[in-house]
Amino acid sequence: MPGKGGYNMSYSYDDSYMDDQYSYQETPDYDSHYDGYGGHQTLTSYLDNVDEDDDSDFDGMSESTASELGFEIEPPIVTKPKQPKKQSVAISQGSAVGETKTFTETLLAQMDSPKTHIITVKADEMPTPKPEPLPAFHSQSQPRTSMSTTPKNRSRDDLVAELNKVSVKSKPQAPRYNVLKESVTMAEAQWKAQPSATVLVVGHVDAGKSTVMGHVLHKLGAVDKKALRRLERDATVLGKESFKFAFVMDQDPAERARGVTIDAGSFTVDAPGGRRLHMVDCPGHRDFMPRLISRAVDPNHAVLIVDGSPGEFEAGWSNSGQTKENIQLMRAFGVSHLIVAVNKMDVVGWDKNRYNAIRAQTHSFLRTAGFVEGKNLYYVPVSGLKGDNLTAAPTEAVADWAKKSTIPLVQQIEALPLSTPDFASPLRMSIGDSTGESTAGLGVKVLSGVARVGDPLVLVPGGFPMTIRRIDVRGNAGIMASKEIAVAGDFAELSVLMKSAGDEANLLPGTVLAHPGHEPAATQQVRATIATFDLTAPIVNGSDVELFTHAVRVPACIVRLSATLAKGGVDKTVRPTALRANMQARVQLRFPKQVVMDAGRGALGRFVIRRAGKSIAVGVVSGVRE
Repeated sequence: MPGKGGYNMSYSYDDSYMDDQYSYQETPDYDSHYDGYGGHQTLTSYLDNVDEDDDSDFDGMSESTASELGFEIEPPIVTKPKQPKKQSVAISQGSAVGETKTFTETLLAQMDSPKTHIITVKADEMPTPKPEPLPAFHSQSQPRTSMSTTPKNRSRDDLVAELNKVSVKSKPQAPRYNVLKESVTMAEAQWKAQPSATVLVVGHVDAGKSTVMGHVLHKLGAVDKKALRRLERDATVLGKESFKFAFVMDQDPAERARGVTIDAGSFTVDAPGGRRLHMVDCPGHRDFMPRLISRAVDPNHAVLIVDGSPGEFEAGWSNSGQTKENIQLMRAFGVSHLIVAVNKMDVVGWDKNRYNAIRAQTHSFLRTAGFVEGKNLYYVPVSGLKGDNLTAAPTEAVADWAKKSTIPLVQQIEALPLSTPDFASPLRMSIGDSTGESTAGLGVKVLSGVARVGDPLVLVPGGFPMTIRRIDVRGNAGIMASKEIAVAGDFAELSVLMKSAGDEANLLPGTVLAHPGHEPAATQQVRATIATFDLTAPIVNGSDVELFTHAVRVPACIVRLSATLAKGGVDKTVRPTALRANMQARVQLRFPKQVVMDAGRGALGRFVIRRAGKSIAVGVVSGVRE
């Protein structure tokens, strides 16, 4: 898609991915802002290392990640080994830690299977097994194991005798990520004093998203009367008098001239109930959907704005509109609760029948996406232009029904349940805004963990070391304030000191900052479970697509369709020839460059697949090849 500059990507694939023919070229005119890490290259023999038959170490996704997409995954059936009849030793095989086996079973397992663990020998004459390489793939559900081989040139009787002296132990687990207790205590106290939530505001083009958000910010005191008068003058000059509130969010001259949101704008405000809200106003036009996806990093909630005026809701709800796609994407982003704000109720005179008709028409589709009214779905009638039912109940007599049956939009947002962020997990900061030319003003979203001034960091991919010199965290009314720490959920700006001059060129959107020794994986190949949307053409082996994950946009190839899934997550069809609409499947994807992805870990484990300018599937990573 043409953008502000950069390059276009074109890549082709032969008739069969088995032939390992893949070419990748780049030509000027692509929007490099969403390219992840940038760079020009040419790849040939792209699929040379595809393992066609190795699917044993990817058994779908975990229950936690499945729930993020609304999938129902049954737990695997585990058969317990027989109890030992005589003398036995403790052994750990795969995930069954602490099980026991008889000497014969242990011996056969050692001789017939390479997947035994570290063996500690008490007898001096027992040879030390040589470790084999670790499996190429790793998934969240299958921990990495150490492997040993059977000693050679020894009889069965000798081995049985020596096994009497052998203690078989599982490999010690990697040391837990150690974060300073003081940092966690500070983060928890800060969050307890003022919880924060990231809220996406989405909807079809011209539904009034920017107007609603601009008016909310004005009513909450983030935009004073003087600033509003200036915006009103700007809108009048352009002949768009009613756009004064929209101009609060739409700052770009091109956005104001066209009257549509082009890039996602964000604003932070403290709500009356004490919760800090990071509001992200997302574009609704089809041409700018990639920018919505790239900016929607780890949100807590979402507000779907629909136009209640005659004919406009129907246009956005049709297959050519963006409303349904927005709903499907919300689940992929990890949104747990959704508010549907029926806007422009003043245009229809606060007609209750119109409001109820929209509720009835959207209810069924929302349920299929995992949003159920009364559980994690809420409806609120509003007027963005008039400001009714945004922060206070409407005063007009015709809106009495709304006053009695609903609560204002901001109160509804604050009433949504909010889980405590993951402060004690390894630090993950996704870079969203950076020019690659400076080490100051580095815009990040803290996904997990805690970062402090003076902490050493590593950039992934690349492994470039640096140190945090300054942290500025966005506060009320968007004001940046210097802080000692940045915690999970914060939008922050960093000033860092690179170890080597010139390394700042690698500080680009899509890269991730972490503490040394606890970096996420950077990979060119993943396995995942996906759910398809309405497809105009089936997905087959070798399909060329675009993948979006946190702030990364990268071309991808679906090199393998492993299996389609039935209800409950069990395999239905192994090695299907194609995927069609509304199917769940296990697949394997490859990329021409390294992408930071993490199996089952929040925003780094979720992604969106697009083709021909349309979202066709969402997925959760189940394993990565490092």
